[in-house]
Order: sequence, then structure tokens, then C-alpha cells
Amino acid sequence: MNQFSKVLVTLVTPCFLLISCADSSGGGSPGAIGAPGEKPAPPGPPPPPSDVLSFANVSEQVFAARCYTCHERSAGNAEGDVGLDYYAEVLSNKDRIFKSVITKKTMPPGEPLTDWEYTLMKRWLEAKAPYDESSIQPPEEEKPPKQQPDKEAGQKPARLVRSQ
Repeated sequence: MNQFSKVLVTLVTPCFLLISCADSSGGGSPGAIGAPGEKPAPPGPPPPPSDVLSFANVSEQVFAARCYTCHERSAGNAEGDVGLDYYAEVLSNKDRIFKSVITKKTMPPGEPLTDWEYTLMKRWLEAKAPYDESSIQPPEEEKPPKQQPDKEAGQKPARLVRSQ
């Protein structure tokens, strides 16, 4: 064996033994170092969704997941003339949103909000729908476009139908 081979064996052998010992300990992933017989901690539950009271968080956790199908103005959906993807529009409709979602629980139609979604929406709206955690003033943003009737097809904009 030449001098290079001896150095290589001297450096590689301890690493190989360490990895081999970790693999044969009965638990852990290959290359993991732990006490013999120690099982790795099972993965915990996923972290809870953020409960930050901000427009961005409510948009991501509730509006995008549950409301944009009917209320995403930028995609041409603003049933009841309510779009939920522009903060200024949400702010001007927050009383209607509170009444439909929190008081009457008529929105969203079909499957109701989960307890977590409902609580987040209620807390956010009761806090006056803050834009971020410290302010209700958004950065400069463009106003949402008004939904225009399709004159060629003779259609009128969708309106919310109230049940008695």
C-alpha cells in the first residue's frame, strides 16, 4: 500500500464506521447520530395556519381558498358586485361581508367556513379589517375596475339575491 492509500484509509475508515454504527442502531435515518435504539421523533402536526390579522393573511387563508371563485374581481368574478382581491373594495364592503359571513353565515354557499376560518374572519373584521398588523392604511393601490355589463350579450352584472 502506498502512502496516499494509507492516508485515505485513515481518513475514510472513521467516517465509514460512524455511518455504519448510526445505521445499525435500530432507529434513525442513514447517517443519523443518536443513542443506540433511539427512535427518531415522529413528525409533528403541521404548523397551524397563521392567525395574523392582516389583509394578506385573510386573503391567503380564506378569500383565495374559499371565495375567489365568485369574488375575484381581477379575474372578472364579482358576484353581488363584491370583489375580495382588492383591499379598498373589501374595506368599503366590510359591513356586508360581516353580515353575510359572520352574522347570517350565508357565505360561502355550499360548504361553510371551518371554525378556524370563521374565527380568523370574525376577529379580522371586528378589528376593522386592518391592512397589516399595525395599520388599516394600505400602500397606494389602484382602485378595482368596475364590472361592466356585457352589452353584446345583453347581460347585466351578477347581483346578490337575498332570501327572506
